[in-house]
Amino acid sequence: MSSINPNAGVGGINPFAGMSLETMVMAVLSERHMTMENMVMDQIKQMQEKNNQLKKMGEMTAMVTERLKQFGGSPKSDTQINKFKDDKSEAGWATRRDVLAKVAGDPNKPGEYYTNAREAVKNSNWPDDVKTRVANDLDLAEAAASYGVNTGTHGDPMAFVVGDQTYGSLEAMQAKLKSQTDSLTNDTQLDQIRLQSIMAKVQNLAQLLSTMVKKFDDTHGSLIRNV
Repeated sequence: MSSINPNAGVGGINPFAGMSLETMVMAVLSERHMTMENMVMDQIKQMQEKNNQLKKMGEMTAMVTERLKQFGGSPKSDTQINKFKDDKSEAGWATRRDVLAKVAGDPNKPGEYYTNAREAVKNSNWPDDVKTRVANDLDLAEAAASYGVNTGTHGDPMAFVVGDQTYGSLEAMQAKLKSQTDSLTNDTQLDQIRLQSIMAKVQNLAQLLSTMVKKFDDTHGSLIRNV
């Protein structure tokens, strides 16, 4: 019949070898406390990232809402926003279309194209207000690409940049943003509950450590007095 050596740990190495019982208990509790503190920090970081996403989506929702207001008359007729479409000035919408058409990557997919496009805008000679507008357009276009929403008459999310959106597709974009915002909001509420739960456990463990330290100190003091 095989026997278990209490002094042997995993691989024959006992990390608690040579420790007194109280030292071993404190080591285990301290390590657990540190692990849970790291969990708190990770949870807070995740919540901050989601809050940043919510802020960004709020800004995009506001931009889409503003674009919808540009439709006069019978907006449900899907009239195009094309008042800037033929602008031939240095930073006009037609020029932007020509510049961004040369950017490497697929504008129907988030990622590579939009990274390159933002760099092209940054390096352009366009006025700062135009750069800001195009940067916002690219954010909207990339979001549209990630949601699978084609906002232009030619089925291209880049319609945000070339001023060729339709009312119906902008409504679809608005609905996608709302759905994503609602989902993230629910996630952050659940994250808050998880964070509160973890922090409560951290506090309980800290109290236990404090109690154990006091108990060990009292025991040592009693032993010393009885010597």
